[in-house]
Amino acid sequence: MLGKFELLPYDSSSQALSNSALQKVDDVRAFIETNIKPGREASLAMTKVEECFMWIGKAIRNDQYERQFKKEE
Repeated sequence: MLGKFELLPYDSSSQALSNSALQKVDDVRAFIETNIKPGREASLAMTKVEECFMWIGKAIRNDQYERQFKKEE
């Protein structure tokens, strides 16, 4: 069985969720780049956007893991 920290390629459902999240996160990124003056605040905001997408990806991966492997136990 796949370990909790091993790479789990997205299935089609998880990939669709990730793509949807990426579109929304990219909208926020574009807003920041277009409307916020470059500087510390903009850099921190962009870091938080990147962090947000990372945690969304982790949540999607964990959900897929549960769907695929928890039912086997």
